[in-house]
Amino acid sequence: MNLDPGPAALPAALTTAAGATNKVLLLQGPLKSSGRDYFTSFAMYRRLMTEQEALVDYDATANILRLAYFFRQLGYRIVYTGWEADRESLQAIAGQFDLLQLIEPVSVRDPSSFALIKNNRVLMYQAIASGAAAARQAWGDDALCLRLRSDLWLQPFLVDRYVRLLAADENAAALLVSHINRADLRSMPDFMFGARAAVLSGLFSALYQRALAGQSHSTHVHFDIMTELVQQKPAILSVLTCRREVLESFVWRGCPFMPFLGEMDPSYMTMANFEHDKRFSL
Repeated sequence: MNLDPGPAALPAALTTAAGATNKVLLLQGPLKSSGRDYFTSFAMYRRLMTEQEALVDYDATANILRLAYFFRQLGYRIVYTGWEADRESLQAIAGQFDLLQLIEPVSVRDPSSFALIKNNRVLMYQAIASGAAAARQAWGDDALCLRLRSDLWLQPFLVDRYVRLLAADENAAALLVSHINRADLRSMPDFMFGARAAVLSGLFSALYQRALAGQSHSTHVHFDIMTELVQQKPAILSVLTCRREVLESFVWRGCPFMPFLGEMDPSYMTMANFEHDKRFSL
C-alpha cells in the first residue's frame, strides 16, 4: 500500500516557502469510540468493574474542535486522519483542518488463529504513517509534527515547548514522548509522539509494513514501537521526554489522568521520568 496521498490530494495553498519551519498537529482516530478511560481502567484494575463494564462510549468531536482551535492559535497546521465510516461527519467540520484524510481500516491476520481481525495497533500505525507522509509532502521533511489521538486532550501551550525543541540540530533524529518508564525502557507510551515529518513517517511506515507482513516485533504496541526505534538507528538516535506538567494535563475520553495513576500503580510515579527534560540515547 502506498501511504503517500499523492500530489492531487494536496491543495496548492498548503505549500510553503523552501526552508520554512512548520509545526503540524496530526490528529487521528474515530469520532466515536468505545473503550476504557482512566477511571474505568482504575476500577477494573481494582476489580470493581468487569472488562465489559469498563467500556465507555465517547464522542471526540468537541475535543477535536478544541485541539484544532488552540493549536492553530500557536501556529500549527492541522492534519486529520479519520476513518472512511466517519466521512459525512468529518466533512462537516473539514474547514477546521488544513488537510483531511480518510482511510479504510485494514484487517490483519492473527498469528495465533490465522483469522482476519481488526487490530487497533495496526490501525494506529496506518493512520500515523498516512498523516506523517502527508505532512512530509506538504511541508517538507523537517516539518515539526505532533501526533495526538482524537480522544485525548492536553494543554497545547505546555507541549508546544517540546515540539519546538525538535527544530534544534541535535534533535533532528529524535522522537518526543510524554514520558518513559525507567524500569522498563522497552515500553513506549503511545498517547503522543513528536518528531520531524521524515522521522515520524519512516518509523510508522516501517511498523505498519511489518504488521501487514505478520512480522511485528511484538503484539504489544509499546514493545513493538520501542524495538523498531532501536532498529531505526541512525534515522532515530534518541527519545525526548516532557516534564510532569504535560502528563498532568492529559484528559482521556473526558477523564483526567493524574488522579488515578498513583492509585493504579504507585511505583510508576517513581519509575517514570517526567520530573526533568531528558534525552535517552538509543
